[in-house]
Amino acid sequence: MNSKKRLLNIVAGLMCFLGLVLLCMGLGRSFGGLNPIGELLSPATGLWRHEPTRAADLILKLEAAVREAGLPKVEIEVDQNEVPHLTSESDSSLYFAQGFVTAYYRLWQMDFLSRITAGEVSEILGEKALPVDRFFRRMRIPAAARASADLMMADPVTKGPLSSYSRGVNARISQLDVKSVPIEYRLFGILPEAWTEARAAYLLKFMTWELTGYLYDFRMTASKAKLSHEIFEFLFPLNAKMPGSILKDKFVSSKYEPEIAVRLLANRHWEKPPEEAMPEAANGSNNWAVPARMMSNHRALLANDLHLGYTLPALWFSIQLTSPTMNVYGASLPGAPGVIVGFTESMGWAVTNGSDDVLDWYSLRFRDSRRQEYMFDNSWRPVVTREELVNVAGGKKEVVKTRETHVGPIVFEEGEPAAVVDIPAGLAVQWTGHIPSNELRSFLLLNHGVNAKDCMTALKGYVAPAQNFVCADRLGRIAYKHAGLFPNRRGRDGRMIFEASTDADLWQGTLSPEENPSFETSTDLVVTANQAPFSGDGLSRYGWFFASPYRALQIRSRIDERKVWKPEQMIEIQGDTKSWLAGNFKKIILREANENPLKDEIAKDACGVKSMSQWNGEHDAGNTIAPLMHQWLKNLEEATWTRIIGKVDQTYWPSSWRFFEIMENEPASLIWSGLKSGLNSRLAESLVTACENLKTRFGGDGKTSWSNYQSTFIRHTGRIPGFGRAVQTGGVAESIFANKGQHGPTWKMIVTFEDVPRAWTMIPGGQSGDPSSPLYDDHVTKWARGEMQAVKFNMPSKKRSTR
Repeated sequence: MNSKKRLLNIVAGLMCFLGLVLLCMGLGRSFGGLNPIGELLSPATGLWRHEPTRAADLILKLEAAVREAGLPKVEIEVDQNEVPHLTSESDSSLYFAQGFVTAYYRLWQMDFLSRITAGEVSEILGEKALPVDRFFRRMRIPAAARASADLMMADPVTKGPLSSYSRGVNARISQLDVKSVPIEYRLFGILPEAWTEARAAYLLKFMTWELTGYLYDFRMTASKAKLSHEIFEFLFPLNAKMPGSILKDKFVSSKYEPEIAVRLLANRHWEKPPEEAMPEAANGSNNWAVPARMMSNHRALLANDLHLGYTLPALWFSIQLTSPTMNVYGASLPGAPGVIVGFTESMGWAVTNGSDDVLDWYSLRFRDSRRQEYMFDNSWRPVVTREELVNVAGGKKEVVKTRETHVGPIVFEEGEPAAVVDIPAGLAVQWTGHIPSNELRSFLLLNHGVNAKDCMTALKGYVAPAQNFVCADRLGRIAYKHAGLFPNRRGRDGRMIFEASTDADLWQGTLSPEENPSFETSTDLVVTANQAPFSGDGLSRYGWFFASPYRALQIRSRIDERKVWKPEQMIEIQGDTKSWLAGNFKKIILREANENPLKDEIAKDACGVKSMSQWNGEHDAGNTIAPLMHQWLKNLEEATWTRIIGKVDQTYWPSSWRFFEIMENEPASLIWSGLKSGLNSRLAESLVTACENLKTRFGGDGKTSWSNYQSTFIRHTGRIPGFGRAVQTGGVAESIFANKGQHGPTWKMIVTFEDVPRAWTMIPGGQSGDPSSPLYDDHVTKWARGEMQAVKFNMPSKKRSTR
């Protein structure tokens, strides 16, 4: 499909969406933050004049920008997958070119994402975005980003790349005209502003919030208030022990201090935050390193896929950067210099979310209802109040009051309507994301790395978000680090909301980074999938909502299928849709199927349940038994925990691993109380309900395909209708291909360290951020099929030492 036809199709889709508005409001009025329709259709300045992004145009424009800036030459090659390969004798020129090229393809995306944590989305989307802007400003995330930007600009490792990158972005902005300005700016009637170094800090804080900003303490406090001490400890063991930990329980923790006394809040009514501001609960990833002895080429292999929300443009931008000091390929974050996940000529690094608990909320004792002073250490302290002006689309302005204590900011106020989240007012928050930090330094140092040891050196001083870094090099060395700063609670249970009245109630600094779970060299298979770094005593110092080890166990199970692997065979594992959890559920059902009442319900073969016995747990797109099994388990879990604890949006439920432990080992447990046959009766009930649910939703006998049951949609970054894409694909949260409909693998990478690295990658989208370009979504279908594309990795003429 040519570019003009694609553009016409996009415009047609928008016109359908806005047709009623045109009739009711006229061409001269704006709607929902969008530019007046008449202007968009103008023959002189309308969308019709837009010219899509093209590699040939990019090359000419970049050459002109480099000359005008007076910088040393930059060579650019754009390969068949539209990946730019930039080469220069000057690092300054290289980062300038990276900024320019990224802005050429992704200016709107990087601008919009940086505005989220800056609290500036209302300027584009209008009043409907004010609750989000208020939230981020009251969380003091913009202030934390600005402090981090100051650190970056004071560090010689990051100052030069940031400055050069920003100059490159602004060089591209200065070239824009009515034909080349990104479509989104035209739709919202705004122009891009000059890019600053601080914008990169906003983007990095956006990622920190996405991966660590969980508000589970609210719901866990409510769960504890509803349960007896014995039941709570039974359902939520603090230092959980389960198989599949990253270090396979070889980690020896330092002395674990006994739990100190705590003060819990009274039972409250907690509400679930909306997706616009709250991180996805299942944010995670997979990575693994396979030792050389298990590979046919006798070289170590590194694999990674990053699980985040799907967007078009794709979240990541593939690029290669080559200079006398580095040669690196991988996924860059549009708006920040360097590569975030990738590999050099002789080593690579892969990351997964640490899933640690690094955010705590506290109640305060206020002097009166005005909440201007709070009691701490037997004296009244003032709450510092500031006013910030928020620009709103249409020329309006909103004053946002932020309030802060020495404990942390107060995010929610009394008497305000429920907007971002409905929770008690006056709580103060401690979060490692508030600590000024320079993670960009670590990533830029990794970009220059030549061996696995360099990986560990680069991570010194790394603060947030907490991540599992796995590194491998050409000589077969594998390293691992659970990197980040973690609060030292001195044994206090970090799952609850506590009253803060003395310093002893707060974090006692942070744990020593030297104690973080890690190893510098290994020749064993290493797998991380957001599961606990180790198991048992001391684990709660790092967190308590680590992922159940289903994905990790499935990865290990797949790799154990062969003694020796060819590198390209790992592509199939990346696309694996089999669920270890579903296999466990099937085993339990078959065990109980010989007894009534479940035996009678299965005999009726409602929804084709008898075919379950032949099902192997796959969640491929066309599978018809997976929807029933998923709905069945969902109903069983909901019925169990809602009856005992409460609704999921008001309380915190036990992990799926704990749920299965009880099903497997205690079918007569009190949690199944109320029915004579215990678990068996609950399974029968849930099967009946699941069939009813499926029939109501899909009609007929309720049978449907997995891709129909779990529809997959990749939304536009700014949620503009017509700019997203529906996809038919498989995968489930617990499978290696962890597709959850609007969330899952956003960057897939496999690399093996031969003399010239061989690698394969894939993103759910294309390189271009221009919806009129065929390269906007050209990889979506391949991604949905589990395919990956071979990487073209250019080697310089001069060889580097691998030490």
